Amino acid sequence: MRYRAPQGLLGGSDLQLLKEYKADILGLLRTEAKQKSVVCRPEARYEPFP
Repeated sequence: MRYRAPQGLLGGSDLQLLKEYKADILGLLRTEAKQKSVVCRPEARYEPFP
């Protein structure tokens, strides 16, 4: 798993937590990615976008 953060922002305890929960974080991101989809509905083009 990669991350980007300004130098010194994440401390040792933060990095340890990322390592401990890596599988959970990646699982959540995969689940979130699968749930999103965009459906073309030309008839609703003037409705507000959520």
